[in-house]
Amino acid sequence: MQLQEAGSEEPQARALVTFAEGLSDTLATRDGLDAAVLTLDAKIDRVDANLGARIDRVDADLGARIDRVEAKMDAEFSTLRGEMAVLKRDLML
Repeated sequence: MQLQEAGSEEPQARALVTFAEGLSDTLATRDGLDAAVLTLDAKIDRVDANLGARIDRVDADLGARIDRVEAKMDAEFSTLRGEMAVLKRDLML
């Protein structure tokens, strides 16, 4: 064992090795970080796609509602123009 060769007592060397082994289990590796980044990128892409689809649906729904309101307003203005024409004619008599 290199620690013993460097002058460490065997119990101390074993304790350091055990500590290092336990520590290495909790440290992130480059491969682990790369895999986590790929996973997060995929999740972000799914969220982005879902959000885009929701925005498209809201946009289409809002557009349809605006079209209905415009059509209703056009009909009401047409009715008002007709009523105003009748009033104008009646006033001219």
